[in-house]
Amino acid sequence: MNQSGIFPTSNRVLVKPDEALESYKGSIVIPDTAKDRVQMAQTTGILVAVGKTAWAEERKHYNCGAMAEIGQRVIFSKYGGLVMTGADGEQYRLIYDDDIVGLANEGVTFDV
Repeated sequence: MNQSGIFPTSNRVLVKPDEALESYKGSIVIPDTAKDRVQMAQTTGILVAVGKTAWAEERKHYNCGAMAEIGQRVIFSKYGGLVMTGADGEQYRLIYDDDIVGLANEGVTFDV
């Protein structure tokens, strides 16, 4: 359920990126600014909402349905879209439908 208060239009989709993990190098804690950069580069998240014409081109040209369903974990382009804070205080990325490049099971991680 979308509690963000953000509703994509046309071919945009809303993704809640996976949390960036705390990073440690030896006994040195990586500063929050570096953690923010890692969070922005995160390429997996949960699909929260879909605009009305998302994946319309794929349906038109390839006779297929939506690439991903709400609630699925998706892989999306690095640094794509707009970073927004929802009404629930969580961070979201508003991206184009074609910035989603795949689906991922839990446990799949990527190097940043």
